[in-house]
Parts: sequence; C-alpha cells; structure tokens
Amino acid sequence: MTLNQNEINKLKELVNLPYELENKRKWFLLGLNIGQRISDVLKITPQNLIQTHSGGMNLDLIQIKTEKPITIGIIDPMVIEFLKIDFPQKTNASVFNKKIIS
Repeated sequence: MTLNQNEINKLKELVNLPYELENKRKWFLLGLNIGQRISDVLKITPQNLIQTHSGGMNLDLIQIKTEKPITIGIIDPMVIEFLKIDFPQKTNASVFNKKIIS
C-alpha cells in the first residue's frame, strides 16, 4: 500500500492526538521522509541527526539489513521541527505496526 500526497497531508494535519498515537505519527512521518525500513527508522536517536547550513537536516545511520552506512537529507519543515524540539520516544516495531494498522 502507498500513500498519495493528499493522504500524507491529512496525516500531517492531525491534531490533539493521544500521546501514544502522536508518537507513532511522528515515527511514521519520519519514515515517509527517509524511505527506510521500520527497523532502521525506530533505531534513530537524536545523535544520528546533523543540522545543515541551509536549515535542513541530515541523518546518518547504518542500515540493519545491509550493514551499510548512509546519509539521508530531511527537508520537510514539520519533521525537522519535531526532531529538534520533541524527538519521538522509542517504541517497539511490532507495537508500532499494530497501532498503524488498527
């Protein structure tokens, strides 16, 4: 299943979610922005982030499956903002997947 831009925008516009769902929404939006497997997305910490001179953000990580280091640019202002101000709390991949599906 894929999401179109309209569906992504609706996800970004959600407000007043319970904390647990807001946390999952942040991880989901981050994953949409970087195009990585959920196992890689959920292991990201603030230490993986690098602020760029242009106001964007880069993300350095080592992919679990391939064990390759990669750098990914993040340009979505909303994602950059929550990564700087209110980084999402760790969650388990199976719990994440169950919440996203239901």
